[in-house]
Amino acid sequence: MVATASELLTQLRYLTSTDPLSSSFELIDSHTAALSPQPTNDPSRAYALELIHQFRTYLISTHIANNQPYKPSLVRDKLADSITLFPHNTLFLSTFVSLFRHQSQVDDNIRSTIRWAVFAELETTTLTAWSLAIGHEVGRYETQSGSTAESVRALFQRCLLGVASPVVRATSLWRLWLCFERDVLRRLVERHAHSISKHAKRAVDKQAQQLKQVFLDGLRMLPWMKEWVLLGLETFDGDEKDAPRWEFAELRRVYNVLQERELRVRNVQFEASLDELATRGNGQSD
Repeated sequence: MVATASELLTQLRYLTSTDPLSSSFELIDSHTAALSPQPTNDPSRAYALELIHQFRTYLISTHIANNQPYKPSLVRDKLADSITLFPHNTLFLSTFVSLFRHQSQVDDNIRSTIRWAVFAELETTTLTAWSLAIGHEVGRYETQSGSTAESVRALFQRCLLGVASPVVRATSLWRLWLCFERDVLRRLVERHAHSISKHAKRAVDKQAQQLKQVFLDGLRMLPWMKEWVLLGLETFDGDEKDAPRWEFAELRRVYNVLQERELRVRNVQFEASLDELATRGNGQSD
C-alpha cells in the first residue's frame, strides 16, 4: 500500500509540474526517507523501498523515451543510489548501462557503479550483474577507453574461478571469456605479424597458453558440456595461419578427461590426433 500510494502521488506530481522529473524526484526522496534508516531490518519496509525505487526507474525510462529534457548527472546519481541499495536488481543495472555506457566523460563513475553491483555481495551476485559488468569492461578494452586485457581477465577470473562466486558454471560467460582471449591472441598476432623479435614471439606464445588455460579451466567447470569440448578443439585445431596448436601432452590431458567422463566427441582433427596417440602408445609398448 505504501508503494502504491507513493506511485500515485508521484504520477500526479509529474503530470502537474513545470519541471516534472526533478519535482517527482523530490517527492520520491521524501517517501524513501520515511522508510529509512536501515530498511533491511524490516523485510516489508525493504520491499516497499525497492518498489519505490523501481517506479522511479520506470519513470526515468518513460521520460527519456518521450524525448523530454533531463539532467544526465541527476538521473545518473539517482540510478546509482538505487544500485547501491539494491545491487542485484537487474532493472536498475540494465537501465543504468543502457543510458550511460557511451558517456566516456563519466566512464570511471559508471565503471565503479557497475562494479559495485558485483562486488558488494559476491556470494549472491546474479548472472545479469556479472554479464553487464564484464560486457562494460570488454567494451572499454575494445574501444581503448582505459581497460586492459589484464583488467578484463581479472574480472573473468573473479567471476568464473572465484570460490564464492555463484556463477562459476555459467556457460555464456565461459564462452565469452574464451572468445575474449582468442581476440586478444588475434590482435597480438596481427601486431607482431612482421616482427621476428623474441619478445614478440614470447608474447604470442604466452597468450596462446592463456587461451588454452581458459579452455582447460572451462573443461573442469563444465563437466557435462560437450559443446565446450568441441569449441576448444576447433579453436586450437583451426586452419587459420598462426592459430595455436595442441602439444602432445596437452592433447593427452584432454583425451584423459573425456575418457574419464565417458564423453564421445567427433572431430576429424581430434580423431587424427588420437590415432597418433595410439601409434605412440603402441610404439612405447614395443
